[in-house]
Amino acid sequence: MSTEIQTTISPDIIAAMLAQLNAIEARLNEALSLIPKLPPDARKAMEARAAAQARGFFWTAEFAAVVGRHPQWVSDRCAARVIKPLPGGTPYRIPLSAEDSWNRGEIR
Repeated sequence: MSTEIQTTISPDIIAAMLAQLNAIEARLNEALSLIPKLPPDARKAMEARAAAQARGFFWTAEFAAVVGRHPQWVSDRCAARVIKPLPGGTPYRIPLSAEDSWNRGEIR
C-alpha cells in the first residue's frame, strides 16, 4: 500500500510566486548596480592586505600590490635595506608596519 501524498499547485499560485521572484530579482539587480566596481589593482591590494593581516607580514608580491609597485622594485628595496624586512633573508617577509611607513612617505 502506497502512502504517497499528491499535491498540486494551482497555476495561479505558481504565477504569483514567479511574480514575487521577479520582483526580488529586480530589486537585487538594482542594489548590486549601485555598488561601485573596484578596479583590479585595488581588489588585488585589498586581498593582499587581508592575507598579510591574517599572516602577520607581507610577502614581496603582496607588499608590491599594496603600494602599487612591481615586486622586483620591492625586492630591490629590501635588498638595499630601504624597506626593512623581517629576519630570515629571501623570500623577504615585510612587517605590516612597512605599509604605514610607506603611507607616511618614509619609504620611496
